[in-house]
Amino acid sequence: MMRVTIIHMFTLFLWSHIFGWVVSSSILLTGEKVFSLQPRHVWHGMVTSQQIGGGALPLCVDAGLWSIDQADQVCHNLGFSKGAMVFGVRTIEADARKSVKCVFLGEEGIYCRIHSSRCTSGAWVSCQFSGLVGCYPIDHGMMSVLERMRNIVRYTDSELTIQSCTARCQANRYFYAGLEGDARCYCMNQLPGGAGGDGREKCDTPCSGDVRQACGGDGHMALYESQLGECNGTYIPDRADTFYLASPGFPGNFRSSPIQCNWMFNLPTFNSLTMTVQGMDFTRAETLRVMALEAKSLHTTFNETWTSGGDGPVRRGTWELELENGTHSAGVAVIFDASQASTGDRQFLISFSINIVDP
Repeated sequence: MMRVTIIHMFTLFLWSHIFGWVVSSSILLTGEKVFSLQPRHVWHGMVTSQQIGGGALPLCVDAGLWSIDQADQVCHNLGFSKGAMVFGVRTIEADARKSVKCVFLGEEGIYCRIHSSRCTSGAWVSCQFSGLVGCYPIDHGMMSVLERMRNIVRYTDSELTIQSCTARCQANRYFYAGLEGDARCYCMNQLPGGAGGDGREKCDTPCSGDVRQACGGDGHMALYESQLGECNGTYIPDRADTFYLASPGFPGNFRSSPIQCNWMFNLPTFNSLTMTVQGMDFTRAETLRVMALEAKSLHTTFNETWTSGGDGPVRRGTWELELENGTHSAGVAVIFDASQASTGDRQFLISFSINIVDP
Protein backbone atom coordinates (compact mmCIF):
# COMPACT_ATOMS: atom_id res chain seq x y z
CA MET A 1 0.00 0.00 0.00
CA MET A 2 2.83 2.39 0.84
CA ARG A 3 4.51 1.62 -2.49
CA VAL A 4 1.30 2.33 -4.40
CA THR A 5 0.78 5.59 -2.55
CA ILE A 6 4.34 6.72 -3.29
CA ILE A 7 3.92 5.90 -6.99
CA HIS A 8 0.68 7.88 -7.11
CA MET A 9 2.27 10.82 -5.33
CA PHE A 10 5.09 10.78 -7.90
CA THR A 11 2.50 10.65 -10.72
CA LEU A 12 0.72 13.67 -9.31
CA PHE A 13 4.05 15.47 -8.94
CA LEU A 14 4.73 14.98 -12.66
CA TRP A 15 1.21 16.11 -13.56
CA SER A 16 1.57 19.23 -11.47
CA HIS A 17 4.68 20.17 -13.48
CA ILE A 18 3.37 19.15 -16.90
CA PHE A 19 -0.04 20.82 -16.56
CA GLY A 20 0.70 23.39 -13.91
CA TRP A 21 -1.61 21.73 -11.42
CA VAL A 22 -1.74 22.49 -7.75
CA VAL A 23 -2.92 19.06 -6.59
CA SER A 24 -4.46 18.60 -3.16
CA SER A 25 -6.55 15.97 -1.41
CA SER A 26 -9.60 18.18 -1.84
CA ILE A 27 -9.90 17.06 -5.46
CA LEU A 28 -9.61 13.32 -4.77
CA LEU A 29 -12.89 11.90 -6.01
CA THR A 30 -14.05 8.47 -4.90
CA GLY A 31 -17.31 6.56 -4.92
CA GLU A 32 -20.14 6.95 -7.39
CA LYS A 33 -21.30 9.90 -9.51
CA VAL A 34 -17.87 11.29 -10.28
CA PHE A 35 -18.83 11.43 -13.97
CA SER A 36 -21.88 11.83 -16.15
CA LEU A 37 -22.53 11.23 -19.85
CA GLN A 38 -23.60 14.00 -22.23
CA PRO A 39 -25.89 14.43 -24.01
CA ARG A 40 -27.76 12.81 -21.11
CA HIS A 41 -27.75 9.10 -21.76
CA VAL A 42 -27.67 5.78 -19.91
CA TRP A 43 -24.66 3.99 -21.39
CA HIS A 44 -22.77 6.18 -23.88
CA GLY A 45 -21.75 9.78 -24.46
CA MET A 46 -19.13 12.43 -23.85
CA VAL A 47 -17.61 12.11 -20.39
CA THR A 48 -18.25 15.13 -18.19
CA SER A 49 -17.63 15.95 -14.56
CA GLN A 50 -20.40 15.45 -12.02
CA GLN A 51 -18.76 16.83 -8.88
CA ILE A 52 -16.59 19.58 -10.34
CA GLY A 53 -17.85 22.47 -12.44
CA GLY A 54 -21.54 21.83 -12.01
CA GLY A 55 -21.62 18.58 -13.94
CA ALA A 56 -21.25 20.14 -17.39
CA LEU A 57 -17.51 20.37 -18.03
CA PRO A 58 -16.00 17.85 -20.51
CA LEU A 59 -13.12 15.55 -19.61
CA CYS A 60 -10.27 17.04 -21.64
CA VAL A 61 -7.88 14.59 -23.33
CA ASP A 62 -5.89 16.95 -25.53
CA ALA A 63 -2.69 15.33 -24.26
CA GLY A 64 -3.85 11.93 -25.51
CA LEU A 65 -4.20 10.58 -21.98
CA TRP A 66 -7.30 8.46 -22.58
CA SER A 67 -6.86 4.69 -22.47
CA ILE A 68 -9.01 1.58 -22.14
CA ASP A 69 -8.10 1.35 -18.45
CA GLN A 70 -9.32 4.91 -17.87
CA ALA A 71 -12.47 4.28 -19.90
CA ASP A 72 -13.07 1.19 -17.74
CA GLN A 73 -12.74 3.24 -14.57
CA VAL A 74 -15.28 5.79 -15.85
CA CYS A 75 -17.76 3.01 -16.67
CA HIS A 76 -17.19 1.31 -13.33
CA ASN A 77 -17.86 4.62 -11.63
CA LEU A 78 -21.13 4.89 -13.55
CA GLY A 79 -22.15 1.42 -12.33
CA PHE A 80 -21.18 -0.74 -15.32
CA SER A 81 -19.13 -3.62 -13.90
CA LYS A 82 -18.09 -4.92 -17.34
CA GLY A 83 -16.23 -1.69 -18.11
CA ALA A 84 -16.05 -0.04 -21.52
CA MET A 85 -17.36 -1.45 -24.80
CA VAL A 86 -15.96 1.22 -27.11
CA PHE A 87 -14.07 4.41 -26.32
CA GLY A 88 -12.49 7.28 -28.19
CA VAL A 89 -11.98 11.02 -28.54
CA ARG A 90 -14.41 13.57 -29.95
CA THR A 91 -13.98 17.21 -30.88
CA ILE A 92 -15.48 19.49 -28.26
CA GLU A 93 -17.94 21.93 -29.75
CA ALA A 94 -16.89 25.57 -29.61
CA ASP A 95 -13.46 24.62 -28.21
CA ALA A 96 -14.10 24.61 -24.49
CA ARG A 97 -12.32 27.32 -22.55
CA LYS A 98 -12.97 25.42 -19.35
CA SER A 99 -12.88 21.66 -18.87
CA VAL A 100 -11.76 19.00 -16.40
CA LYS A 101 -8.53 17.02 -16.38
CA CYS A 102 -8.14 13.89 -14.30
CA VAL A 103 -5.51 11.43 -13.09
CA PHE A 104 -6.90 7.90 -12.80
CA LEU A 105 -5.48 5.96 -9.87
CA GLY A 106 -7.57 2.78 -9.94
CA GLU A 107 -8.98 1.82 -6.54
CA GLU A 108 -7.20 4.79 -4.97
CA GLY A 109 -9.62 7.18 -6.62
CA ILE A 110 -9.52 9.84 -9.32
CA TYR A 111 -7.81 13.22 -9.04
CA CYS A 112 -9.60 15.89 -11.05
CA ARG A 113 -9.51 19.63 -11.31
CA ILE A 114 -10.84 22.41 -13.51
CA HIS A 115 -8.61 23.13 -16.52
CA SER A 116 -8.94 26.76 -17.58
CA SER A 117 -7.06 26.61 -20.89
CA ARG A 118 -8.53 25.94 -24.32
CA CYS A 119 -9.43 22.26 -24.93
CA THR A 120 -10.37 20.83 -28.33
CA SER A 121 -10.74 17.11 -27.62
CA GLY A 122 -12.90 15.34 -25.05
CA ALA A 123 -13.28 11.73 -23.94
CA TRP A 124 -16.30 9.68 -24.97
CA VAL A 125 -17.19 6.12 -24.05
CA SER A 126 -19.79 3.43 -24.58
CA CYS A 127 -20.09 1.29 -21.45
CA GLN A 128 -20.72 -2.44 -21.70
CA PHE A 129 -24.17 -3.17 -20.31
CA SER A 130 -25.88 -6.24 -18.87
CA GLY A 131 -26.87 -9.01 -21.25
CA LEU A 132 -23.43 -9.73 -22.73
CA VAL A 133 -22.55 -13.42 -22.36
CA GLY A 134 -19.04 -13.24 -23.83
CA CYS A 135 -16.82 -13.00 -26.89
CA TYR A 136 -16.69 -16.34 -28.72
CA PRO A 137 -14.50 -17.59 -31.58
CA ILE A 138 -16.53 -18.81 -34.56
CA ASP A 139 -16.00 -22.11 -36.39
CA HIS A 140 -17.65 -21.20 -39.67
CA GLY A 141 -17.68 -24.82 -40.86
CA MET A 142 -19.55 -25.93 -37.77
CA MET A 143 -21.86 -22.92 -37.97
CA SER A 144 -22.80 -23.91 -41.55
CA VAL A 145 -23.60 -27.44 -40.38
CA LEU A 146 -25.75 -26.12 -37.53
CA GLU A 147 -27.48 -23.75 -39.92
CA ARG A 148 -28.40 -26.63 -42.24
CA MET A 149 -29.71 -28.51 -39.20
CA ARG A 150 -31.70 -25.38 -38.30
CA ASN A 151 -30.07 -25.19 -34.87
CA ILE A 152 -29.08 -21.64 -35.69
CA VAL A 153 -30.39 -18.91 -37.97
CA ARG A 154 -28.10 -16.39 -39.65
CA TYR A 155 -28.99 -12.95 -40.96
CA THR A 156 -27.01 -10.35 -42.86
CA ASP A 157 -27.80 -6.75 -42.03
CA SER A 158 -25.99 -3.77 -43.54
CA GLU A 159 -27.36 -1.61 -40.69
CA LEU A 160 -26.67 -4.05 -37.86
CA THR A 161 -27.09 -3.01 -34.24
CA ILE A 162 -27.28 -5.02 -31.04
CA GLN A 163 -30.99 -4.27 -30.70
CA SER A 164 -31.80 -5.24 -34.29
CA CYS A 165 -30.11 -8.63 -33.78
CA THR A 166 -31.69 -9.34 -30.38
CA ALA A 167 -35.12 -8.33 -31.75
CA ARG A 168 -34.81 -10.87 -34.58
CA CYS A 169 -33.83 -13.61 -32.16
CA GLN A 170 -36.63 -12.70 -29.73
CA ALA A 171 -39.18 -12.84 -32.55
CA ASN A 172 -37.99 -16.33 -33.51
CA ARG A 173 -37.80 -17.56 -29.87
CA TYR A 174 -34.05 -18.02 -29.65
CA PHE A 175 -32.23 -17.52 -26.34
CA TYR A 176 -29.02 -15.98 -27.70
CA ALA A 177 -28.08 -13.37 -30.28
CA GLY A 178 -24.55 -13.29 -31.69
CA LEU A 179 -23.03 -10.45 -33.71
CA GLU A 180 -20.01 -10.92 -35.95
CA GLY A 181 -17.97 -8.57 -38.09
CA ASP A 182 -20.40 -5.61 -38.06
CA ALA A 183 -23.02 -7.16 -40.39
CA ARG A 184 -23.89 -10.74 -39.35
CA CYS A 185 -26.43 -11.80 -36.75
CA TYR A 186 -26.77 -15.37 -35.44
CA CYS A 187 -29.69 -16.68 -33.39
CA MET A 188 -29.22 -19.86 -31.32
CA ASN A 189 -30.44 -21.69 -28.25
CA GLN A 190 -27.11 -23.14 -27.11
CA LEU A 191 -23.82 -21.49 -26.33
CA PRO A 192 -21.18 -22.03 -29.02
CA GLY A 193 -18.01 -23.99 -28.34
CA GLY A 194 -15.22 -22.27 -26.44
CA ALA A 195 -15.16 -20.65 -23.06
CA GLY A 196 -16.34 -17.26 -24.21
CA GLY A 197 -13.39 -15.72 -22.44
CA ASP A 198 -11.63 -14.14 -25.40
CA GLY A 199 -10.65 -10.54 -24.76
CA ARG A 200 -12.99 -7.77 -25.82
CA GLU A 201 -10.40 -6.58 -28.34
CA LYS A 202 -11.57 -9.56 -30.43
CA CYS A 203 -15.13 -8.20 -30.39
CA ASP A 204 -14.67 -4.46 -30.74
CA THR A 205 -15.64 -3.91 -34.39
CA PRO A 206 -18.10 -1.00 -34.57
CA CYS A 207 -21.62 -1.94 -35.67
CA SER A 208 -22.55 -0.92 -39.20
CA GLY A 209 -25.79 0.59 -37.89
CA ASP A 210 -24.35 2.38 -34.84
CA VAL A 211 -20.63 2.98 -34.36
CA ARG A 212 -21.20 3.55 -30.63
CA GLN A 213 -21.82 -0.19 -30.34
CA ALA A 214 -19.44 -3.11 -30.88
CA CYS A 215 -20.67 -5.97 -33.10
CA GLY A 216 -18.11 -8.72 -32.56
CA GLY A 217 -15.08 -9.01 -34.80
CA ASP A 218 -13.37 -10.98 -37.53
CA GLY A 219 -14.00 -14.62 -36.67
CA HIS A 220 -15.50 -13.73 -33.28
CA MET A 221 -19.05 -13.06 -32.12
CA ALA A 222 -20.27 -10.90 -29.27
CA LEU A 223 -23.02 -13.01 -27.72
CA TYR A 224 -25.99 -11.45 -25.92
CA GLU A 225 -29.03 -12.85 -24.18
CA SER A 226 -31.91 -12.17 -26.55
CA GLN A 227 -34.21 -11.05 -23.69
CA LEU A 228 -32.28 -7.77 -23.74
CA GLY A 229 -34.86 -5.07 -24.47
CA GLU A 230 -37.81 -7.49 -24.41
CA CYS A 231 -41.18 -6.12 -23.28
CA ASN A 232 -42.95 -8.51 -20.86
CA GLY A 233 -41.72 -11.81 -19.50
CA THR A 234 -41.68 -14.23 -16.56
CA TYR A 235 -38.34 -15.43 -15.24
CA ILE A 236 -37.01 -17.78 -12.56
CA PRO A 237 -33.53 -16.59 -11.54
CA ASP A 238 -31.00 -18.98 -10.02
CA ARG A 239 -30.01 -18.85 -6.37
CA ALA A 240 -27.91 -15.84 -5.39
CA ASP A 241 -28.24 -14.65 -8.98
CA THR A 242 -28.00 -11.25 -10.62
CA PHE A 243 -30.58 -10.43 -13.26
CA TYR A 244 -31.45 -7.29 -15.14
CA LEU A 245 -34.23 -5.42 -16.89
CA ALA A 246 -33.98 -3.01 -19.80
CA SER A 247 -36.49 -0.81 -21.54
CA PRO A 248 -38.09 -2.06 -24.76
CA GLY A 249 -35.68 -1.95 -27.68
CA PHE A 250 -32.61 -1.49 -25.45
CA PRO A 251 -29.78 -0.55 -26.06
CA GLY A 252 -31.74 1.70 -28.37
CA ASN A 253 -34.51 3.95 -27.08
CA PHE A 254 -38.12 2.82 -27.01
CA ARG A 255 -40.04 4.53 -29.78
CA SER A 256 -43.78 4.02 -29.47
CA SER A 257 -46.25 5.20 -26.85
CA PRO A 258 -48.44 4.49 -25.05
CA ILE A 259 -46.74 1.29 -23.99
CA GLN A 260 -46.78 -0.92 -20.90
CA CYS A 261 -44.36 -3.73 -20.10
CA ASN A 262 -44.75 -6.23 -17.26
CA TRP A 263 -42.02 -8.47 -15.92
CA MET A 264 -42.37 -11.05 -13.16
CA PHE A 265 -39.44 -12.68 -11.37
CA ASN A 266 -40.43 -15.79 -9.42
CA LEU A 267 -38.32 -15.79 -6.25
CA PRO A 268 -39.79 -18.33 -3.81
CA THR A 269 -37.83 -17.26 -0.73
CA PHE A 270 -35.32 -14.48 -0.35
CA ASN A 271 -34.26 -12.16 2.42
CA SER A 272 -32.71 -9.31 0.51
CA LEU A 273 -32.77 -7.73 -2.91
CA THR A 274 -30.45 -5.01 -4.17
CA MET A 275 -31.70 -2.90 -7.06
CA THR A 276 -29.02 -0.98 -8.94
CA VAL A 277 -30.35 1.60 -11.37
CA GLN A 278 -27.53 1.77 -13.89
CA GLY A 279 -29.42 4.42 -15.77
CA MET A 280 -32.97 5.77 -15.91
CA ASP A 281 -33.72 8.50 -18.44
CA PHE A 282 -37.34 9.50 -17.90
CA THR A 283 -39.67 12.45 -18.28
CA ARG A 284 -42.93 12.94 -16.38
CA ALA A 285 -44.64 10.71 -18.97
CA GLU A 286 -42.74 7.52 -18.04
CA THR A 287 -42.86 5.55 -14.81
CA LEU A 288 -41.31 2.38 -13.46
CA ARG A 289 -43.00 0.55 -10.59
CA VAL A 290 -41.27 -2.17 -8.53
CA MET A 291 -43.30 -4.40 -6.18
CA ALA A 292 -42.43 -7.38 -3.96
CA LEU A 293 -45.35 -9.67 -3.17
CA GLU A 294 -45.81 -11.86 -0.08
CA ALA A 295 -46.78 -15.40 -1.10
CA LYS A 296 -49.70 -16.18 1.24
CA SER A 297 -51.55 -12.88 1.18
CA LEU A 298 -50.18 -11.41 -2.05
CA HIS A 299 -49.83 -8.17 -0.13
CA THR A 300 -47.05 -5.93 -1.31
CA THR A 301 -44.03 -5.83 1.00
CA PHE A 302 -42.31 -3.24 -1.19
CA ASN A 303 -43.92 -0.83 -3.61
CA GLU A 304 -42.19 2.13 -5.18
CA THR A 305 -42.76 4.07 -8.37
CA TRP A 306 -40.02 6.08 -10.07
CA THR A 307 -40.40 8.89 -12.56
CA SER A 308 -38.72 12.23 -13.23
CA GLY A 309 -39.72 15.76 -12.41
CA GLY A 310 -38.53 16.84 -15.84
CA ASP A 311 -35.42 16.70 -17.98
CA GLY A 312 -33.06 16.27 -15.06
CA PRO A 313 -29.92 14.15 -15.06
CA VAL A 314 -30.02 10.42 -15.76
CA ARG A 315 -30.93 8.75 -12.50
CA ARG A 316 -28.47 6.28 -11.03
CA GLY A 317 -28.38 4.68 -7.60
CA THR A 318 -28.85 1.61 -5.41
CA TRP A 319 -31.80 0.56 -3.27
CA GLU A 320 -31.98 -2.27 -0.74
CA LEU A 321 -35.13 -4.33 -0.19
CA GLU A 322 -35.22 -6.42 3.00
CA LEU A 323 -37.91 -8.96 3.85
CA GLU A 324 -38.77 -10.10 7.35
CA ASN A 325 -37.42 -13.47 8.52
CA GLY A 326 -39.71 -16.31 7.48
CA THR A 327 -41.43 -14.28 4.80
CA HIS A 328 -42.14 -16.25 1.64
CA SER A 329 -42.17 -14.15 -1.47
CA ALA A 330 -44.35 -14.64 -4.51
CA GLY A 331 -41.77 -12.73 -6.49
CA VAL A 332 -40.91 -9.29 -7.73
CA ALA A 333 -43.07 -7.51 -10.29
CA VAL A 334 -41.81 -4.63 -12.42
CA ILE A 335 -44.14 -2.48 -14.53
CA PHE A 336 -43.00 0.10 -17.07
CA ASP A 337 -45.58 2.56 -18.31
CA ALA A 338 -45.16 5.24 -20.99
CA SER A 339 -48.30 7.34 -21.35
CA GLN A 340 -49.73 8.88 -24.50
CA ALA A 341 -47.83 12.05 -23.63
CA SER A 342 -44.49 10.25 -23.91
CA THR A 343 -42.43 11.18 -26.96
CA GLY A 344 -40.30 8.04 -26.66
CA ASP A 345 -36.55 8.22 -27.19
CA ARG A 346 -35.96 7.21 -23.55
CA GLN A 347 -34.52 4.17 -21.82
CA PHE A 348 -33.58 2.49 -18.55
CA LEU A 349 -31.39 -0.34 -17.32
CA ILE A 350 -31.65 -1.93 -13.86
CA SER A 351 -29.80 -4.88 -12.34
CA PHE A 352 -31.08 -6.92 -9.38
CA SER A 353 -28.91 -8.93 -6.99
CA ILE A 354 -30.78 -11.38 -4.79
CA ASN A 355 -29.89 -13.35 -1.70
CA ILE A 356 -32.13 -16.44 -1.54
CA VAL A 357 -32.45 -18.22 1.80
CA ASP A 358 -33.37 -21.83 2.48
CA PRO A 359 -37.07 -22.35 3.25
